[in-house]
Amino acid sequence: MLQPLSPASASAIRTFLTESGFTEQEFRSRPNLRELSPTTRAFLLDYTREPSRFNVLLRLLLFTVEVDKTLVEELIPAEILAPLRESGVLSVNGDQIRPEVMLTPLANFWFAADPMTCIHEPEVVLWANQTTRIVDLFSIRAQVGATLDLGSGCGVLSVMAAGHSGTVVATDLNPRAEAFTRFNASLNGVSNIECFTGDTYETVKGRAFDLILANPPFFVTPTSSQLFCENSMALDGYCRRVVREGAPMLAEGGYMMMTLEWVQQKGQPWQERLAEWLDGAGCDAWILRAYTRDPGAYAQERLKNEMLEDAASTRRKFENWAAYYREQNVEQICGGMMILRRRSGESWLRVEDLTIDVSEPVGDLVERVFANQTVLSAHPSDEELIALRPRLGPECRLDQKLRQAGGKWEPASLDLTMTRGLPGLLSVEWPVAQFLASCDGSRTLGELIAGIVATVRAPEAAVRSQCCAVVRKLAERRFLAL
Repeated sequence: MLQPLSPASASAIRTFLTESGFTEQEFRSRPNLRELSPTTRAFLLDYTREPSRFNVLLRLLLFTVEVDKTLVEELIPAEILAPLRESGVLSVNGDQIRPEVMLTPLANFWFAADPMTCIHEPEVVLWANQTTRIVDLFSIRAQVGATLDLGSGCGVLSVMAAGHSGTVVATDLNPRAEAFTRFNASLNGVSNIECFTGDTYETVKGRAFDLILANPPFFVTPTSSQLFCENSMALDGYCRRVVREGAPMLAEGGYMMMTLEWVQQKGQPWQERLAEWLDGAGCDAWILRAYTRDPGAYAQERLKNEMLEDAASTRRKFENWAAYYREQNVEQICGGMMILRRRSGESWLRVEDLTIDVSEPVGDLVERVFANQTVLSAHPSDEELIALRPRLGPECRLDQKLRQAGGKWEPASLDLTMTRGLPGLLSVEWPVAQFLASCDGSRTLGELIAGIVATVRAPEAAVRSQCCAVVRKLAERRFLAL
């Protein structure tokens, strides 16, 4: 099992990996390395056949194949090889160097996990994957006291949250996860992570957290053989448990970011199902649905990698899953993000579809959504709203499209767009665009309306009603901050 590195060895390894190009930035610049999966492994081994330092590192640390010991010692300094062997990352097998774990770069960090070839092992500790990355991108980046990484796996979220947390607590049911998290904390020079092994919240009872990051085993399956993605509770019962037990552990104003899947059963819309999970939780909630699958398509998607290895047994498994969904009256299986914020007073629930892939941190926009929704809920009338000072977000841009007509260009459309984070688009008229340009936070909405009334021939009540409607709509869609 992996052993933590000394600070000096870890620093030397990080420097060596950076100088050797074993970084996410370098991987993204090479199309063949952008998407890694077990199905691309054979091609990538051929792609890295030439003996260079970069290729040897890829074969050893990413593709986890043995490499000739003499070649490794020629290309990797002894002061780097020694701690990698002592910590358990590498071992010697005769005249070969054998990798024991996979190492992947992410942002400015590196994370050890089980090799891709172990994907079907019951206690596999998964590498940095898409759902983990999504939780991190949605995470609040403000400095907090205590963060909980629930279902920590190899510790990706723990390490990435350590810089803006006083303390990070990493917990996982898989006992192997603790060793990986401790190693990855040491590798990345992080010292404020506590690690525990246990079921859900049992190791942190009685503690309160400002931030909970959860990428739990949320697959909706009748099996529970793989700890990283499956659980023993029926349907989406485990995700409900994570929500119901986690909400009381948030400090006032604390957030929970969680990936999850949930079902729609016959006779109950899925929105009602999730509302029941949140009833009495004392939290505002924003649910982002990223996908919806019918049960057959869901089972096929989850089993596609197994089909490549054993088609006959996978067909039988598919039939068992399909029968399970029919018995449970499952009509749809949905997946996405749930974000909670603990707040005293009457809470609100907002549901929307996530129609784009998030590729950069959006924690500041998450905070804007919660702030705006809370303000709008507390100011239901126009008379209350006009006392606020709306401000157009700095990432907003106005795009005009022209069309050729009668031998000249004439306006075709005017679109307000979000240029980063959670992109959005809204078609507007020119007067609305002019009004939004004046929303810079220096004047109240009432003052802005008075300025419009002084320049147009329209009843004040009508102008106020239209302006308030625009502000509400754009605040809900994150274009405006209130």
